[in-house]
Amino acid sequence: MLLHTRHPINEFTANADFFLNGFAHLFLLGQGLPSDQGSLSDTVMRHLLLQFDGRFARCFALLFAMFNQKQRHAVVRSAAVRIKSGSVMANKFIELANDVDFRSRLDRAVVDSKTPEARNVMAIVTR
Repeated sequence: MLLHTRHPINEFTANADFFLNGFAHLFLLGQGLPSDQGSLSDTVMRHLLLQFDGRFARCFALLFAMFNQKQRHAVVRSAAVRIKSGSVMANKFIELANDVDFRSRLDRAVVDSKTPEARNVMAIVTR
């Protein structure tokens, strides 16, 4: 268990550390979560929230973190499924995102959204 580190914790690969270190006042022994990668399962969340002393259920920061993470991970899973489908649009998007010039074109489009180049970038991205 690392309480302090110079590097952020990746919640996709070290989610137990994210919760154990972020809510050390709830996990007094620094343990109690499965070391699986990815989101907390519904079973684990339910187990925590139904503890007799209620400390997890009363901690609004923990409730918000669990809900927020659940929502974000659901979106990431959904997007990953769409991209992994290998569709032509997914391949075009990957090609566009890896294009060296695209970031500068996008920055210029954000600065002045009325230019033809900005409209072109917007049409490509929204497709």
